[in-house]
Amino acid sequence: MKIITPIDTTFLDYPDNISHAMIVYFVGCDNECGGCQNPEFKDYFYSLAKDITVEELYNNLSILSSKVKTNKLVLSGGDPLYGSNIRGVNNFIKRYKNDFDICIYTGKSIDFVKHNVEPGFRYIKVNKFDNSQKRESKKTDDLFQLSSPNQVIFDCNYKCVTEDGVYYFNKAEVQDV
Repeated sequence: MKIITPIDTTFLDYPDNISHAMIVYFVGCDNECGGCQNPEFKDYFYSLAKDITVEELYNNLSILSSKVKTNKLVLSGGDPLYGSNIRGVNNFIKRYKNDFDICIYTGKSIDFVKHNVEPGFRYIKVNKFDNSQKRESKKTDDLFQLSSPNQVIFDCNYKCVTEDGVYYFNKAEVQDV
């Protein structure tokens, strides 16, 4: 796996209305989204990226978790499910799913996720960013809005929790897929 270091924190990217989270930016992406927010992270050989093992990632996150007082974790990128990252991400989930509340941001489809991703994440955001539908990402007390309405968040049971790319915190889960 390759990531950008140091690992950072975020309030905007974890889909609930109270939590901040640690965020890991992976490099490598083949989704070809127009208007990509991190185009330099598409390159798996990006000069500022660092190779990291599952154990090293866990150790770094454990230290940061105790400093920032959260177990919430966002895997973003690039794409954590890019071919050169997915095996390590799956191993990480398998080993440490009970230590972190994991949210994955991917441009892959939910069908890809169901067939290729280890169970154990809490949330997963799927589908490519659509630049023609671009809007502000935001998080308030009531909602979490993704940057394009075609993007969808599923919970760990593959229940869709978004409507038109918006997660309303006061609503029940939206639908099964």
